[in-house]
Amino acid sequence: MAAAQTPVKAARQFDASALVNRYCADCHGDEMHRGGLSLESFDLVHPEKNAEETEKIVRKLRAGMMPPPGKERPSGAELDALAASLETNLDRVAAAHPYAGFTPLHRSIEWSMQTQ
Repeated sequence: MAAAQTPVKAARQFDASALVNRYCADCHGDEMHRGGLSLESFDLVHPEKNAEETEKIVRKLRAGMMPPPGKERPSGAELDALAASLETNLDRVAAAHPYAGFTPLHRSIEWSMQTQ
């Protein structure tokens, strides 16, 4: 008897490309690119390469906006798995490479105290 899969193991086995090809590619391909989005060159294995677009996709999936009403839809579990796989990848890369932002000027405490 097979042991229950952990969420991490289930997420690894999830085939995002098959889901995207079946439910998303018709509207979000190079030919139509509805909403200004083409998924033909989108790298599902490395969505962090286009993190801003990936965040938009995740928000639309989580809000239930995609696929739109009237279109064939995957199950809720499949949509959750797709969103989770994208989020997990973004989070993993962000944790490995934190970026605090650009600091144009940095003053030491000593310098601040001298100018007072």
